[in-house]
Amino acid sequence: MKKMHSSARIIVATVGIVVVGGVSQVPASALQGRATTTDLISEARAATSHRTGAKMLRNLDTGKCLKVIAGGKNVGLATCSSKDGNQRFGPWTSKIFAPDFGCVSANRKTWDVRIDQCTLPSTSTYGLNWTVAWGATSYTTIWNQRGCYLEGGNSGNFVRCSPGTTGNAKKWRSGEWG
Repeated sequence: MKKMHSSARIIVATVGIVVVGGVSQVPASALQGRATTTDLISEARAATSHRTGAKMLRNLDTGKCLKVIAGGKNVGLATCSSKDGNQRFGPWTSKIFAPDFGCVSANRKTWDVRIDQCTLPSTSTYGLNWTVAWGATSYTTIWNQRGCYLEGGNSGNFVRCSPGTTGNAKKWRSGEWG
């Protein structure tokens, strides 16, 4: 288990732990107002995520990790940091679960990748069910039931959905970095 700073431990101890789909998490709303900085909130999320088994997803082409951005509504890439709770993802049935935010969904027609409620049913355009090789020792592709392959970078910190399996921008690995 990852050791937390004492101030982060106090925050986790003063809020309720919620169980969603068998995964315990500290709700973001419970952390807000109790911490003095965004870094402290993020560190508390990362510490909680370690306990739930959430990992980081690193892109082979960029060397950066998947991260929840834009107030918890979208995903992008960032320099990998194990202290950043927004870089934690884990399996929830066949979904990519981001503790405190929801699940990753993607639209094959618009190439849009975003965070949605995990309990929403998949639609004809947005798919929530992904095939991820959690714990694989090599980089592999991540795809959903709509034929969308998760792609990172090329020339920036964006993440998109696109057809096809070729290229290092579509290779990911779960683990711990930074």
